Amino acid sequence: MTIRGDSKTGNVPKASGAQRDRPELKAAIKYARSGDTLIVWKLDRLARSMKQRVETVETLDGQNIGFRSITEAVDTTTAGGKLGPVDITGGE
Repeated sequence: MTIRGDSKTGNVPKASGAQRDRPELKAAIKYARSGDTLIVWKLDRLARSMKQRVETVETLDGQNIGFRSITEAVDTTTAGGKLGPVDITGGE
């Protein structure tokens, strides 16, 4: 299953990536199951800081949840995404 926002509408309420407490992101991660993939349009939608991005991707990986960022072509569900470090800095 791929998670793309609200399970009923497909929309995710907007919240600043700079916010530390992001209830919709937390809910999506809690809802996701092993083998699912969390997809974002841009890395800055996941988190603003590199530290937050790394922490979030590590959390997802620890739960066997894939991660994709469409704009930056980051995809941890592919063999290439698992082989080495992925640039989740967003150009920082």
